[in-house]
Parts: sequence; C-alpha cells; structure tokens
Amino acid sequence: MEHIVQFAISIDDDTIKRNIENSVERQVTRKINSDCMKALVGKKSITNCDYTQKLKEMVDDNIQNFLAENKDEIIKIAADKLSEKLSRTKAVKEAINKSIEEFL
Repeated sequence: MEHIVQFAISIDDDTIKRNIENSVERQVTRKINSDCMKALVGKKSITNCDYTQKLKEMVDDNIQNFLAENKDEIIKIAADKLSEKLSRTKAVKEAINKSIEEFL
C-alpha cells in the first residue's frame, strides 16, 4: 500500500543571512582584537595587566615625545597667559606705577 505524504519546509532566508552575518562579525571582531593585542603586547596569550601596562607605556612615550617636540611653544604660550593674567592684577598695576614714579 502506498501513502503520499506531503510536507512543507519553510526556509527563512533573512534569518539565515542575519545569523551568518552576526557569526562572521563576531569571528572577525575576535580575530582583529586578538591580532591587535598580539601586536601591542607581543604575545598571543596575554593578561589584562600586560595589556594595560603596554598601553600605559605607549601613552607615556607619546606624551614625552609631544612635550619634547613642543616644549618651547608650550612655555611661550604659558608665559603669555601668565603675563596677561598678572597684568590685570591690582598688585602688578601698583608695582608698575611705583616703578614709573621712581623712575621719573
């Protein structure tokens, strides 16, 4: 005896596509993260402390380089701002007036 059985398969292409995209995104993100960590720290298996220390060293190096390269300009700007603020104070105005009176 033969029986005919009918059944339907519903394939949701959008869901499959989203799942694949999400999976690929997670894999790529993990790989990029791993590669960056390895480039920063120099080893594949790192601890949070290694990563933090390496970033701290990089930031410190960059700050030192920036300060060394811009030392003169930083001092000039700071001196200009300080002289501008001091020139507005009452004590400096009195000292200038006193110096002028003594000079004359």
